[in-house]
Amino acid sequence: MDGVWQVVDASWQVVDDNWQAVDGIWQVVDAIWQAVDGVWQAVDTVWQVVDVIWQMVDDNWQVVYGSHQFFLSDDLYQKLAYCLP
Repeated sequence: MDGVWQVVDASWQVVDDNWQAVDGIWQVVDAIWQAVDGVWQAVDTVWQVVDVIWQMVDDNWQVVYGSHQFFLSDDLYQKLAYCLP
């Protein structure tokens, strides 16, 4: 009977070793997913910075366009003509 228990114990040891191997695999998979998540967060941060830069460029173009429209407006010339003798 002692031999049977040794076989059972050895079988449980194999099962335990297999579960430890599976756990190790899951830890590797989890580390990979964390790395991928870190990359996506970095990409998201870059896109946010790009978005802020584009917003600044757009704001500057709006100022340039607004100034251009102001200086080309008939209203400005009429006011200047009114002020000039």
